[in-house]
Amino acid sequence: MRPPNEVLVLWRCIAAAAKCSLSDLGAQERVVSALLHLVALADAASAGVGLSTGPKGPDAYQDRSRLLLAGIGANGASTLSPLLAPTEVRVLPKQHAPRGGLTLRSLTHHLALHIGGEVTPFWDNVPQARRSESLNLLIAPWPLTLQPSQFQVAAGALDNMPDHFGFVDFRLKENPALVSEWVQSLLDQAVEVGGRVDGVVFPEASLTMAEYQQVVSVVLARGCFLIAGVLSTSVGAATSSNQVMFDATEAGQRIHTAQHKHHRWRLDRSQIEMYGLGGTLDPARDWWEHIAVPAREVHFVTFNDQLSMCCLICEDLARQDPVAELVRSV
Repeated sequence: MRPPNEVLVLWRCIAAAAKCSLSDLGAQERVVSALLHLVALADAASAGVGLSTGPKGPDAYQDRSRLLLAGIGANGASTLSPLLAPTEVRVLPKQHAPRGGLTLRSLTHHLALHIGGEVTPFWDNVPQARRSESLNLLIAPWPLTLQPSQFQVAAGALDNMPDHFGFVDFRLKENPALVSEWVQSLLDQAVEVGGRVDGVVFPEASLTMAEYQQVVSVVLARGCFLIAGVLSTSVGAATSSNQVMFDATEAGQRIHTAQHKHHRWRLDRSQIEMYGLGGTLDPARDWWEHIAVPAREVHFVTFNDQLSMCCLICEDLARQDPVAELVRSV
């Protein structure tokens, strides 16, 4: 497919300056103007990219974009710029442009630039069978009770970790049948009060894998999406797994994502005393959550042209590096 003549003219202007150093490029007004024009054209052509509400019917650009966002040709991760090293730079869909100030993000409405490869983005689409201007969320406060005895000193240790620090495990009291029955009842009550539930949200580390498998079947059967904190407890010295999982079924399509926590929780004296954990954990030491921290990922989910979201777990909101720039760019 031949590009439009306007694009070819702009590209030739840029190619003619291929030997110009970046430090001198700012003085080349024609080249800078051509670059900005190409950015604007690419942005306008990308309206609807990454959205289930994008153009209908045959559209080669949209079809190719869907493959790229599905991770085809980019080591499984999402990017609209497959010719560029994804560890250096990625181009993603965008829904929110800054309303104030002037930054690089202000240049575009439909494309986001993310520089750096410390966090790998993934992009998923959840086509909505029903269109609504509101979203009703049911917050599920599970488990109903916690005991200090569920916090235990972890068996593992690091040879080079100072004695002032230790690792702590959290042990859930697993009961898949109970939580399944409880969430069924909670959904019934929520529908009676609010009329409709679109999504159910469970807290961080609230479900075991067996409990999650029961809950997700219940929630999806009710036509809701699920966001749930799932804790896979370790055995012996192995680290646990603390993840947030997202599940939805819309228009016959099933979406599932799983994202590990980016930062460990650290319990200090004030928290140990506040939560009554002094009988288990020495308040004179700081205790790190005994979880694995694998390569960082962020999963974006878009429902329509008004809503895209991603999930971050507790410390990942408090310690915003390195994910904040990626989230803001989108």
